[in-house]
Amino acid sequence: MKKILIVFISVFFSLIVLAFLGISWLQKDLSATKDLVVPMIDMDEVQDGTYLGKYENGRFSTSIEVVVSDHIITEVNVIDDVTFKKEDVTQSLIDQVIQHNGLDVDGISGATATVNAYLMAIHNALNQGENA
Repeated sequence: MKKILIVFISVFFSLIVLAFLGISWLQKDLSATKDLVVPMIDMDEVQDGTYLGKYENGRFSTSIEVVVSDHIITEVNVIDDVTFKKEDVTQSLIDQVIQHNGLDVDGISGATATVNAYLMAIHNALNQGENA
């Protein structure tokens, strides 16, 4: 009986440690990405072309391709998505970026960090076109 109790306690504490490590990993990159301030881009300064932008911060790392024609964003393609992607969030943001022709878009409730990661990658892509 004593051995069973020791095994049970060991398993219980192991699960607690694993849970703590899992939660720590999930929170690791959240604050930095959630608090990002994405600079605006003047689309009149962005030359025609296809640009690849990246944002790298742990599970929020992403690569996005942006196509610009006549200073208008015509396509936004996710090349390498965040770790925990949500298709509805991704598509909603892409639609807004294209519709508003820029980064001044509405946030998406419950996905602030993911949206900021995408917007920063798009900014980095468009910034290449500004400097072309």
